Amino acid sequence: MLYNSVIGRIYCRIQGDCLTGISIGRNIYEDIKDTITLQSLKRELDDYFSGRLFEFKQRTLFVEGTDFQKSVWSLLPKIKYGETVSYKDIAVQIGLEGGYQAVGSAIGKNPIPIVVPCHRVVGSDGLLKGFSAGLPVKRWLLNHERRFNPYENISG
Repeated sequence: MLYNSVIGRIYCRIQGDCLTGISIGRNIYEDIKDTITLQSLKRELDDYFSGRLFEFKQRTLFVEGTDFQKSVWSLLPKIKYGETVSYKDIAVQIGLEGGYQAVGSAIGKNPIPIVVPCHRVVGSDGLLKGFSAGLPVKRWLLNHERRFNPYENISG
């Protein structure tokens, strides 16, 4: 599936009713026929890029990756829209305090960026570190989410 977005062309891979891959800027997947899952994903991407969707509901499936990578990827959707955490934070969360480089490597191989929000992970110093589609795209995604963040300015 091809989706034209403000950050470039997004190519998606679907298996059954699950999203299994996203590639930004280059097509690495075989073309697939339009399905209800694709239509639903397109609506969610439309809503995300227009600032109306803060949490993807699309089912995902990691068909590739090690158990360690999958354990790291499973934590990424828990990072709230518009917020960031560090690689070190995730390493501590999984009980691998000194393993921020291993966490970074796993995150760098996330096959479903945006929907599984690896762009929300930054260095301990707050600086942007790698992203499969490049740092300008990561910066755009973070700025977009900060702009539309529904969790800010909530008192209570």
